[in-house]
Amino acid sequence: MAFGQGQGQGQGQGQGQGQGQGQGQGQGQGQGQGQGQGQGQGQGQGQGQGQGQGQGQGQGQGQAVYATAGTAPSQSSLPRSYYATPFELRRRPWALEFSADNTGADSFALEYRIDPNLPGNERFKEWAPQDWDPALRFWSRPYDPTLVEWAKSANLADPSIVAALEVGSQPELWHPQLVDYENDLAWIEEDDLLWHKEILNDTSANDRWSTINTELEQLERYMKEDRADYLNESDLQADNLHDYIIQFVGANQRDHAWTMELISCGLAIGNVIYMTYKDHFKRVRPSLICPGLLPPFGPPMHPAFPSGHSFLGHFIALLLLEIPYMSERFGVVRPVAPNPPTPGSGEKFTPPVWTDLVGRAPIMSPLLLMAQRIAVNRERIGVHYPSDSSASRHLAAGIWDILMPSGRGNPNNQVPLLDELGAVVTGDGGDPIMVQETHLNSPMFNLILQRAKAEWP
Repeated sequence: MAFGQGQGQGQGQGQGQGQGQGQGQGQGQGQGQGQGQGQGQGQGQGQGQGQGQGQGQGQGQGQAVYATAGTAPSQSSLPRSYYATPFELRRRPWALEFSADNTGADSFALEYRIDPNLPGNERFKEWAPQDWDPALRFWSRPYDPTLVEWAKSANLADPSIVAALEVGSQPELWHPQLVDYENDLAWIEEDDLLWHKEILNDTSANDRWSTINTELEQLERYMKEDRADYLNESDLQADNLHDYIIQFVGANQRDHAWTMELISCGLAIGNVIYMTYKDHFKRVRPSLICPGLLPPFGPPMHPAFPSGHSFLGHFIALLLLEIPYMSERFGVVRPVAPNPPTPGSGEKFTPPVWTDLVGRAPIMSPLLLMAQRIAVNRERIGVHYPSDSSASRHLAAGIWDILMPSGRGNPNNQVPLLDELGAVVTGDGGDPIMVQETHLNSPMFNLILQRAKAEWP
């Protein structure tokens, strides 16, 4: 399924053959064919009621890209500028000049911040159901393992959608209310949660506000130092982050159809996972408590934590690095004893393992650095906190670990191998042989991955 981005008005005319008529009323909406600002031309072909196909031309973004369920909210006729972003909150130019004006007033109200922990500020503690985009509000209701509402915006014949439905049907293995994502599985690290009042009950309100305030200061620095340079890139990545990954790895639909489907798997599975976690944490967007951050568009109408873009960037990268060619070209630089790893050493890249994703240090992998860049771009435009990005990196690693049949080294997801009598099996050195404890079974995903591997040398 393809979709485009951009809003505008155009005028088009359509003609239907048969008994129907196709009309293109200038918004150029077809199967996700974007809306452009300018003039549109429509052609209608139909039988009975006819079908209209409109093409918008102008100053919008109307590129066709590979999309999956969740990338375009359904069940609403309201125009949107970006995913879950009302048209009225579309991108507008702001002069990123931060010196005081001739009256001495600040250009942006960055010093004015709301502490959600203070009495009377309860409204700013959590994202409420009414704050969700109407087409996404089903996420705020009890989780449905059959994903009926989510699937309404999907093509159920797509292999990636089948894989996502398989993953969604096993919430006992990943749902935040059913697993211990922090202590037992270590999917989300303690530093990612210092802002959260319910997770760390021993953290005082002052400490929580200090953490939040420190993150807001980082976003202020990004706004002043980086936003202007990265704005166009961040704009296109808002709905098309996977386009950047596709270009980076050199894939195309003609030669790598199953690799494209693997990327769609990342989008579809990721959407189910991170939206469920967003509803669990209900974190408000940074600009809600620091209006001076003034995102150039949006922010999207769903909670901030964890970051969907960071999750998708890291998760798709990890899936692609399961392809041997990809890991040899874009994988992780390993140390050669006794020397530490260096990016410019010329050493062969290797597949990532669990420990590569732990912490917040940059990962010495070209593809995972691209994922980090996509994540930070969301901070640069003021729609995510740094901890949103790091939590998604860790969560993506956790889902990747249980999705791969043999795991990827998470020590919290390993148990000793037992023989038929229940005795621990040991290796040559006498140490127990460890095996994966929890596995998220998706036959369709496994098939897609194997076919994607076969497309590369």
